[in-house]
Amino acid sequence: MIFTDLENRIVYAKSHQEESELLLDEYLPFIKSTISKVINDQNSDYLTIGMLAFTKAINTFDITKGKFLSYAKLLIRNQVISAIRKESKHKTVQLKDYIASNQEVIMLRKLELDDFKEELAKFNISIDDLLLHSPKHKKTRNTCLEIASIIANTSELHKYMYEKHKMPILGTLQYIKASEKVFERFRKYIMSLVILQEDQFGYLRDLVF
Repeated sequence: MIFTDLENRIVYAKSHQEESELLLDEYLPFIKSTISKVINDQNSDYLTIGMLAFTKAINTFDITKGKFLSYAKLLIRNQVISAIRKESKHKTVQLKDYIASNQEVIMLRKLELDDFKEELAKFNISIDDLLLHSPKHKKTRNTCLEIASIIANTSELHKYMYEKHKMPILGTLQYIKASEKVFERFRKYIMSLVILQEDQFGYLRDLVF
């Protein structure tokens, strides 16, 4: 069968197992390459995880959302990172392999930092912005942390921030007594703290909270 592009082939593969298996075999080098950019380890377990993630990408891909390989790369990367996290925790508790564990944590933090920068960009925030607009006094930092925690854990505030890409100032003021100047002056810093509380930033979050 002839396909106009990879995306249409993926749609076909959703309901044709043999085509899905052909894709998996054909894109094995892509899977290995994606894994190698996360961890320099030829462990067959990671390859299995990557192959399962690629298959999941085929089955869950939405052709209206963009390119398949970008989607597949994201799924493979996330699944491998999740596996490394679990392994790292196991080593720390069971094997006391602190050197290996610390190296993995450093690597995971670097990966999370790359994702964090991408997420910040959606809100028109950069790392330089955070350096310029971070509070200097401990009391103000604690207030910002409290505000961020309220937004992160209050569904309507969290939804507003992610949908509007704006700080839900009025809504948050219903939950905390704080000066509007704090919201306005440290808006980008507070929003970055909300983003950090998402599940995928566990290792970066440990440095702040």
